[in-house]
Amino acid sequence: MMSLKSRTAIGVPILLAVVLFFAFNAIVERLGGRATVDLTEDGLFTISDSTKTLLASLDQPIEVTFYFSEDAARAYPQLFAYGRRVRDMLKAYAELADGKIRLTILDPEPFSKEEDEAMGAGLKSFTTPEGRKIYLGLVVRDMTDREAVIPFFDPQREDLLEYDLTKIVNNVALGRRATVALLTSLPMKPKGLPGFSENSDPGWAIYDQLRQFFTIEDLAPGFRKIPKGTDILVIIHPPKLDDTQLYLIDQFILKGGRAVIFLDPFSEASVNRPSGQMPRLVPIASDTALAKLFAAWGVEIVPEKIVADRALAQRVTTGGIGPDAIKNYPVWLRVDHAHMAADDPITANLQTINLASVGAIRLKKDSPLKKEILLHSSSDSTLADASLGRGIPDIDSYWRDEFQPDSESYALVVRLDGIVDSAFPAGPPYAQEEGEAAKPGEEKESDEMDPAAQDKSADESTPDDKTAEKAAESGHLARASGPIHVVLGADSDLFDDRFWVQVQNVLGRRVSVPMADNGALLLNAIDNLAGSEALIGLRGRRVKDRPFVVVENLRRQAEARLLEEERRLEEELDRTQERLDRLESQKPTGGGVLSPEQEQEIERFRARVLEIRQQLRAVQHELVADIERLKIRLAVINILLVPALLVAFALIAAILRRRRQGAP
Repeated sequence: MMSLKSRTAIGVPILLAVVLFFAFNAIVERLGGRATVDLTEDGLFTISDSTKTLLASLDQPIEVTFYFSEDAARAYPQLFAYGRRVRDMLKAYAELADGKIRLTILDPEPFSKEEDEAMGAGLKSFTTPEGRKIYLGLVVRDMTDREAVIPFFDPQREDLLEYDLTKIVNNVALGRRATVALLTSLPMKPKGLPGFSENSDPGWAIYDQLRQFFTIEDLAPGFRKIPKGTDILVIIHPPKLDDTQLYLIDQFILKGGRAVIFLDPFSEASVNRPSGQMPRLVPIASDTALAKLFAAWGVEIVPEKIVADRALAQRVTTGGIGPDAIKNYPVWLRVDHAHMAADDPITANLQTINLASVGAIRLKKDSPLKKEILLHSSSDSTLADASLGRGIPDIDSYWRDEFQPDSESYALVVRLDGIVDSAFPAGPPYAQEEGEAAKPGEEKESDEMDPAAQDKSADESTPDDKTAEKAAESGHLARASGPIHVVLGADSDLFDDRFWVQVQNVLGRRVSVPMADNGALLLNAIDNLAGSEALIGLRGRRVKDRPFVVVENLRRQAEARLLEEERRLEEELDRTQERLDRLESQKPTGGGVLSPEQEQEIERFRARVLEIRQQLRAVQHELVADIERLKIRLAVINILLVPALLVAFALIAAILRRRRQGAP
């Protein structure tokens, strides 16, 4: 039990701290402002400038209702602390929004109206072993009853709390689903096969996921415009592009459009498929499809090379029998979380991405772009010839004879930001040769076009005057009006069903069961870029388990000093007890007695045993007392000294302010 002296030593600083706390708040109030100080290492309680910009730009009121079962959560300290952090963050948002966020905080009691509202809004609850339900969710609505919900704040996403809150506010303020213009040569889209019902070819699971969350506008191979209202341009292993198409992409990005681009130095989907399952126009490689744009940006996908990685190689069955049939396949990579950007919202909560014949992305020295690596290889990797992805190589001989790691970690998926010049500095490309080009808005269907004809068509296709005039009328930009935002990946096979999802038929319904986070990677990238500049600029803040380092160090020092004494006494006690046992074992049997000298020695050892035990208790008590004194000193420092410094700072600020204002 804590002594009266110890209780007084702690109680007095607490009382003084309370007085100083109110004094500090009174001084700050007299200064006429609001002051906050975030002393956490990663600024966990500081609202970023990006979020402040978004909140200041809100033009319509937003109703924000936070459901938090605070009383029920008290028995779960981590959940309780997280709920209060969410609450405090929402209060800060409401204050910064200058009345545009109307915050309501509810504690839904069992069978109450608030609980009915929470359940009706789709919030989820955590049920305790005692049967109590804990709600920790958010409902955001605008004045037209558009609604977005966070069903339950997952503590594992605490480092992304500000991102999640800013995102949901942004989505409701935007008021519509993002529109995605999709350009690809891959058979992602469902379609009807000749002689079969509509959608008899279901396409790829990734396309189905995209249209669940976004409005999809499919671009035909010969497109001559990017649909008006497009928020994100998604390019995945495109067909060969002519200058008109490259110009449209160039200007879309330079004028503030965002893009998610996945090119491929070797498309396994185009060559390692049974005949008839892949449209003939799918190129083997697309890594140079945007080479003209990339040259202006100072970025490249290393041509005709793919990454072989021993540490991340997937385990595959080569067709044999026994354990030797399972081998590490060098160009199929299973990228784990350790090789992803931990603080970027796109990858922060992903665990595994499967890639096949993936290229390496590099920035040139003079590039104006800033590169953030989202996925990278291990350092036990190298660049191999792209042809290694064709078929099944002799894996054993490759590892033994050819694989030479170069200790470089290669960028596989990156985020690019910065201000760049146009790849067409002279303006829209004009017709250089005779021949009719597609008019603006006219698109030719070419799913079954021969590859040679497709290449020839792209080479000879030139924009007509109307296309150029239309581009010029829209305002040609020779330089980006602001930072461009692009997510670039060097693989397209990762979206092929066989690399990330198992598709099952359940009661006639097609169900996709993910084996990896490939689909989430694309959805996260689009979702992030579809937000405002504020949302794109946000990064996660690592929430670490921080022990009291000073306390632990001092505790260890005290223990080291006192436990050494304790160990010495225990050893002496063992020796004394052993000697005492030997003496007592020498007592004669049959009622004999010890000599007076033996009795005296036994008594002496017994007294020594008691003395050593008393010394041990004293040492243990001193250890506890030392730790208690340490707690008291730290309490005085944390509870008393810090508020005193804050009050002194506030007083100095008040004096300086009065002097500047000329007050006497």
